[in-house]
Amino acid sequence: MDLLIKNAKIIDGTGAPAYEGNVGVNKGKIVLTDLPQDADVVIDAAGKYVTPGFVDSHSHGDAVLGLTFGDLCKINHGVTTQIAAQCGGSMAPVTPENLSGIQGFMNAFRSGFPKEMAEWTTWGKYADYVDTLDKIANVKLYVGFNTVRIAVMGYEDRKPTPEELERMKQMVREAMENGALGMSSGLAYVPATFDDVETIIELAKEIAPYGGVYASHIRNESFDLVRSVEEAIEVGRQANVTVNISHFKAMGRRNWGTPIKAIEVIEKAQAEGIKVYVDQYPYNCSMTHYSPCMPPWYFKDGMDHAVEL
Repeated sequence: MDLLIKNAKIIDGTGAPAYEGNVGVNKGKIVLTDLPQDADVVIDAAGKYVTPGFVDSHSHGDAVLGLTFGDLCKINHGVTTQIAAQCGGSMAPVTPENLSGIQGFMNAFRSGFPKEMAEWTTWGKYADYVDTLDKIANVKLYVGFNTVRIAVMGYEDRKPTPEELERMKQMVREAMENGALGMSSGLAYVPATFDDVETIIELAKEIAPYGGVYASHIRNESFDLVRSVEEAIEVGRQANVTVNISHFKAMGRRNWGTPIKAIEVIEKAQAEGIKVYVDQYPYNCSMTHYSPCMPPWYFKDGMDHAVEL
């Protein structure tokens, strides 16, 4: 054995109760049976727990890939896999004319951008860049609806033209061909707030042949929670894709209890055969940036204009 962890309380991920035992690592593989009493490195874990690496199912860690502090924030909490580029924001694809607009949207997650970002005009080019980075965790990435929309349309307060929609569909399709997990959306954020479900359905149809997942920060997580959940489910129904509703919750005291109604809607859709899931963080607060708290028209000329206002 290269590594032997002894006397640990083991949580093996199956749902079974913790049990005491030893865990070995040999040539990069975890070993649970026929373990020797010695190894190159021995750790006495008495009184401590050993678990498989945690999967962070809702991450924005793509924005800080390759930055040591970002990696350490995850691995120090036991996260060994992150599902990133959520809420409609991905680092690619970009267009030269709207690069600053995409960076303005992604500024919520990092300060400053690599010079190589200007070259990520396709998802494939971005994936090649990610492959060059030193990573200490596994990562799977969505392509962001908001990013694609900004790349093609900037912050225009309107629906896309047929030509623009086709360009957006091509971007999503190319991302799937180069390994994207699916498409995420942030419908509470401009410019996605300017669009309707029909555009999202058309783009979601592009991820369906690849088994892609549609993950949505839904349009409203407070007084209009139920209708927003219904909108996400409609994407799954019409595009025939799996739906994941991000950080499922109801904001505001007056909306307490609303998730019960939303869960009923989800369970009804599941009974229809639509694959609908939710993720949820284990604390009773939330965090976002300023834009959902401001009138959408502030952003009609982009983030820089909104900052000036």
